[in-house]
Amino acid sequence: MLNQEKGFTILEGLISIAVLSITVIGMYSMMIFAQNSIVNSRRVTEATNYARKKLERIMDTEFTNIIYTYPNNKAYDANPFDDKTFDTDPDGDYTASLPNSSWKVEYFLPPSGIDPLTIRLTVSWKENGDNKPEHYVRLASRVTEGKI
Repeated sequence: MLNQEKGFTILEGLISIAVLSITVIGMYSMMIFAQNSIVNSRRVTEATNYARKKLERIMDTEFTNIIYTYPNNKAYDANPFDDKTFDTDPDGDYTASLPNSSWKVEYFLPPSGIDPLTIRLTVSWKENGDNKPEHYVRLASRVTEGKI
């Protein structure tokens, strides 16, 4: 006579635990990826806003003083609380949540002279313990003497 007991066998229980484990691990990986994407998005947004703010401040400077106030290719510390070799931000601005961050202004003069002046501002940061290349946001604008 066959055993008529109802229930799961050990093999069925092990298979269901394995399937559940694979599903949970996949969901956990998606959550970690989503969290990293949120952090990265926040940092890119902050860097973009910081770059816009710096570019607006540069464009508010009198045209003839732009190059003297913000020297070409000079890196500035965007977070004065970090120990780095960059100069302190001349405007006193800083980014609170961008680790190891700095900003740099570059100028590109046309062959005919100084007008229009192309300004490219780069905000860069490196994650703590990150072996990847530096992350950065770059904005550019043209300024003419007649505009300011």
